Amino acid sequence: MKQKEKQYHQIEKLKQDWNQLDELAGNPSLSTIEMKQQLEVYQEKQKKRFYKELVIFFATAVLILSCFIISFVQVPVLFIVIEIGAMILGPIVYFALVKRKNKEGKVLL
Repeated sequence: MKQKEKQYHQIEKLKQDWNQLDELAGNPSLSTIEMKQQLEVYQEKQKKRFYKELVIFFATAVLILSCFIISFVQVPVLFIVIEIGAMILGPIVYFALVKRKNKEGKVLL
């Protein structure tokens, strides 16, 4: 009889401990309304971030294109010099890398 009472008291104590743990943890489950609100907030943040990145992309594209057009229209001599320099330096750099590759046995291109 004593053993059964002892087991019963242990089980009751465990139940109390579990209830205390549950109370300490709070209610982690969210209602569907709260979940929908959090989802809407997240989607709104994503939308704002997307538009911000899109504006940055277009601003960068316009900047690059305008610099290219200005350099092509306003300074054609500079554009021609850059093109000639690239045509001369390109093969030199290519042959230097091929020569280094043959020496080291690694591909650097």
